[in-house]
Amino acid sequence: ADRLRRLDGVARYAVGVFNEDGEVVGVGEYVQSVPDSPAEVALVVHHGWQRQGVGTAVLQRLAEHAVGAGITIATAQVSGSNEQVLELVDALPVAHTVTYDHGVGTVLVELPGLARHLRTGRPPRR
Repeated sequence: ADRLRRLDGVARYAVGVFNEDGEVVGVGEYVQSVPDSPAEVALVVHHGWQRQGVGTAVLQRLAEHAVGAGITIATAQVSGSNEQVLELVDALPVAHTVTYDHGVGTVLVELPGLARHLRTGRPPRR
C-alpha cells in the first residue's frame, strides 16, 4: 500500500491488468529516481496469462505514459536465464542495448520508438 501511495503519475507510475474475476494477472511500474534520467521499468505477468498480450499491453501503456511525461529512456533488469524475455528483447525493432553483469542483463531502450512500435506493430521511422 505504501508503494501505491508514492505513485505520482509522472516520475512514478503503475499499470495493472485484471481478469474478469478482478484478480491481478499483470502489473508494471516505472520509477524515475532523478529528473532527466532513465526510468527503471519492472513488469510481471501471472504464468497462466503469459504469451497472451498482457505484458505487451502493460509495457505499451507504461511507455506511452512515460513519453507523455517527458521520459525518453528506460532501463530494465532481466535474468540471463529468462529465455522468453531475452527473445523479446532481442526482437525489439527499436534502439536498445543489453549489458550483462553476473548473469543479469540491463536493457536500455528508447521509449518513443518503443511506444510507437507497441501501438502500431510497425518499427519506428529512421
